[in-house]
Amino acid sequence: QYSDGTARAEGMWRYNGTDWVRIGGGSGDIVSDWVDFTPTFTNFTLGNGTIDFRYRRVGSNMEIIGQVNLGSTSSVTGDFRFDLPNGLSADADTRDILGQAAFLDNGTDSINGFTRLTATDGNVVIARYWDADNGDGVINATSPFTWASGDQINVSVNVPIQGWAVGS
Repeated sequence: QYSDGTARAEGMWRYNGTDWVRIGGGSGDIVSDWVDFTPTFTNFTLGNGTIDFRYRRVGSNMEIIGQVNLGSTSSVTGDFRFDLPNGLSADADTRDILGQAAFLDNGTDSINGFTRLTATDGNVVIARYWDADNGDGVINATSPFTWASGDQINVSVNVPIQGWAVGS
């Protein structure tokens, strides 16, 4: 609850200089229940690892949260990418940062990152890490660390979806 006595719903908010407003729409937005989904991955093999991905609609946007736990037969071979669920199409620029990523090295290190759409296919989310020297760190088998069993990839994404205008 806020100083004016109102409560705010979950989601992405920004301060406009006067009040907090939801990104992607105002009051009365559609907020759906969370739906589990299994994304199609690129440059990643789950093997005996586990995943927990879900999404929901919040107004004009889709919120996605996901966690990948690598097993002994999992492998990361390049940029970690996954498709949006259910053939939905993003309504965002491929340069926009849409969320956060965290890469956990089996309890010994945590690397912060971000999510955005790929430049080649605007319906595929790519996770990258912050590289102090190069900015946009590309993931591969040994970057940002050598991937092994017990490592994790966590992502959160908030992306506008075509046809999900507020009120539709």
